[in-house]
Amino acid sequence: MLQAVPFSHILTKAPNGTINAQWTCQNNGGSDGIAQISLLNPSVAREAFLFPTTGVIPPGGQATAGITFEAGSSFFPSPVNSVVLRFNEVLADGSLVRTFAEHPFTVSMAVPQEVILAFGENLIHGFTYARDTLWATTATTPGKLLRFNSPLVNLNDYTVLTFPSDGNHNNPAEIIYNPALDGLHILFSDAPGGIHIATIDPDTLASMAEFHIAGFNAPAFSGLTLAMDHLFVLTKTAPSQLLKINPATGAVVSVGTLANMQNGHALTNDGAFIYGVGQSMVEPLALIFRANPDNLGDALFQEQVLGEAVLIADDLAVVGGTLWLPIEFTPPGLPTGQLTGVHLSPSGFSPSRTAAFTGRSLGSFGVGSDGARIWSTWQGAPGEIIAHHPVLGDQPLYRAQFPLGFESTNELAFTPAGDTIFVSFWAIPARVARLPNPLFP
Repeated sequence: MLQAVPFSHILTKAPNGTINAQWTCQNNGGSDGIAQISLLNPSVAREAFLFPTTGVIPPGGQATAGITFEAGSSFFPSPVNSVVLRFNEVLADGSLVRTFAEHPFTVSMAVPQEVILAFGENLIHGFTYARDTLWATTATTPGKLLRFNSPLVNLNDYTVLTFPSDGNHNNPAEIIYNPALDGLHILFSDAPGGIHIATIDPDTLASMAEFHIAGFNAPAFSGLTLAMDHLFVLTKTAPSQLLKINPATGAVVSVGTLANMQNGHALTNDGAFIYGVGQSMVEPLALIFRANPDNLGDALFQEQVLGEAVLIADDLAVVGGTLWLPIEFTPPGLPTGQLTGVHLSPSGFSPSRTAAFTGRSLGSFGVGSDGARIWSTWQGAPGEIIAHHPVLGDQPLYRAQFPLGFESTNELAFTPAGDTIFVSFWAIPARVARLPNPLFP
């Protein structure tokens, strides 16, 4: 029986994007075998038999095949980032018998443009693309708003707004653009005596409105979403509360209390329902919920224990009828580095959940969609970005590592067309990078 030797490979990438690969195949069977190596480019979901056959391999024998493939060809768009090598058993005429082993290779990408942010402009937590502009807020004291004036041309061209040092403008956790008001809503953390939200004019960066909602508290990294012409805030308290707020006046329209949830951490919506995540107050387990935005006070909260003691990241996304949750970390002994999908149904959540995608030993802090696929960012030195099938998230469509030095991979943002991806890096040092979407359209 033919067998690929998993670690007997060499893979290098030249500065021009050319990849050189070698892999050793061993025959552990009792008769002669012929192996052929094929290569799959996940970016275009096509396979090509680019490697010559190894020839006849006798029992107990080994053979090494190698290939050099150039970037920029029709099969390998430049730069080449991620490929899968497959070992196939073939007959003497070359016809395929079976594919018996495969190995994905992640190769460092060439980032088209990036900017290293100055000290004090790091710790990006709010990140969005709106009005042909990229926006970011920093989890600093006081907080800052970064406006990248021409993000598709030059990321180094950005303007910094520093908020007042008055205790109300620390650690701006989330930022959302409201087209109805043509303003940017920013949720701050741990404001004394209430929840503090500012609305900023995207042209002048002047304050359009400041709302201080007394009697509530939004600790660091509470959630914010905009749906049905209202703002929704999920408080990172015990128990957590969900507030529906008029974005023009700051008036609280209604409040729902999640009796079993604490540390509400992130919010999103699908245009019909509000989805959020936090932790159980009874067990060290993550909880998700679905809420009717028009009736927060009744029993429409649908909580579901995910079944793992995990910390869910600050981002959620709904695509393909599935709620996607990146997992920052898990306790010792549990799988780490996961992206979990929970299927949605008319009644709430379906009983089953998708298989978790295990990406790396470190966690995932960001998730987003280009309109057709789910993308996630992964911690590491360097960090990594992965595209997933919108329904079968455990099947990566594309994956690539950033160059060395691009660490603490964090938030994601996309242009409306989905042809351009922006990625933030938390620290060491803080960066923002712009990438062409290799799967577009």
